[in-house]
Amino acid sequence: MWKKDFEVQNNIINKQHMKLFNIIDKIYDLYLTENLRDDIRNIIIELKDYTAYHFTTEETIYELNKLDYFEHKLEHNEFIKKIKSFEEKFIIENFNFRFITEMNSYLLYWLSNHIYIEDKKMFNKINEKSK
Repeated sequence: MWKKDFEVQNNIINKQHMKLFNIIDKIYDLYLTENLRDDIRNIIIELKDYTAYHFTTEETIYELNKLDYFEHKLEHNEFIKKIKSFEEKFIIENFNFRFITEMNSYLLYWLSNHIYIEDKKMFNKINEKSK
């Protein structure tokens, strides 16, 4: 769930972060209300694709501001791999409430921590450089 505390000093990134939270929420909500396997898989694919797009946007901003973002990029890459592994597991296994809640919990936890710690740190550096 998006919180105002997650805001970084960039409106484009804030909007993208909000969208990521909304996509993650859609997975869980759809499972609870309709439980449609194909629709949930499509949302996981949407999450994977939009996350890659968002990470490219962030990394471009870091590059334009001449920040060292190597470690940050490694975290991004690991998160994309994790989403892909969830997608593969979803395809292979019978999805159930436990799988959906574990996936949802992981995604929300990782994204929240990453934004609150790593993204805020990077955008604070950008803000300091512009002073």
